Amino acid sequence: MNSIKILCIFTLWFTLSGVVMGFTIPPTILINNSEIKNSKMNTIILKDVVGYDGIYSVNNKGDVKRFNSKKQLTPKTDKYGYYYFGLSVNAECKTFKAHRLVAIAFIPNPENKPQINHKNGIKTDNRVENLEWCTNSENLKHAYKTGLAKQLKGADNYRSKPVIQMDLDGNIINEFGGIKEATRLTGYNRTGITRACDGTQYQSQGYKWKFNTLTK
Repeated sequence: MNSIKILCIFTLWFTLSGVVMGFTIPPTILINNSEIKNSKMNTIILKDVVGYDGIYSVNNKGDVKRFNSKKQLTPKTDKYGYYYFGLSVNAECKTFKAHRLVAIAFIPNPENKPQINHKNGIKTDNRVENLEWCTNSENLKHAYKTGLAKQLKGADNYRSKPVIQMDLDGNIINEFGGIKEATRLTGYNRTGITRACDGTQYQSQGYKWKFNTLTK
């Protein structure tokens, strides 16, 4: 008890001395690890859009704007639910998916993987921490895991017949639940894939395609 009294008296004396002498004791600020993590996640980082250096910037949250404007561009939504932007220079306009702009600017891709996953399955959540580079196969597995892709039923419907994607040497690269799914996940033309599967053309988009008749 005596030690507690001495400590209280000393603290009171030190505080009063500070007030009399004209200085104040700064308050102690406690910051836990979650606050530090949240602070980092809320930090906005800008980078040039690759190929449009000094013209457009993209940030780590998926927003895009012109360098000479304070206003962010308004994204549009494609038929698959992904955000995209129209970027123009010298009167030429091209469209780019928002998640691809973010991934190219912020995420290293040493294995040169061609596609990008939204980790939480939300197509409009283009924060850098929600994106990852992936292969076609990894993308397909992730789509099934998150419920973005569902196995279509009905063997009599050609669109629901499983489809195999192969390189020109006949090596299997991917397998899809149907032509519609193959089109959505690869972005390739549905007509070309259909014709290749039907045998009316040799290949489409540099790949061979066929129905997997062994899977029902």
